[in-house]
Amino acid sequence: MIGQFSRTAMVFIEKTLRECEQCIGFSGAALSSPDGLVLAMHGQISGDEAAACASSLFVESETALSYIGESEPRMMLLWTANKLLALHLLKNGSIFFVTSTEKNNFNAVLKFSLETSKKLDNALSIMG
Repeated sequence: MIGQFSRTAMVFIEKTLRECEQCIGFSGAALSSPDGLVLAMHGQISGDEAAACASSLFVESETALSYIGESEPRMMLLWTANKLLALHLLKNGSIFFVTSTEKNNFNAVLKFSLETSKKLDNALSIMG
């Protein structure tokens, strides 16, 4: 997966993740492969572990949703004791996620993450 991105795409990804600092309560952001390998990260995020977690959340949710005849999830909002996580499955199968300490401001985090995931989707489809 890493090899599939051009140098231009990787520069764009890294720049986009740095721009995630503009998200309210920003804690960290990452892009991971579908199988849980970190492709890029920024902020206070535990790279490989976070990428594996994001992948696992989508895989396990897909399995659980299949029991009720639903298709795989495309995005998730998760609240933990300390953070809000917004996770998005991109068109190429990679996973973008951003974490925020502003758990009660989920509308702003969701809006920001949707705009960023759309930006990544569009750019990666052209540059990837």
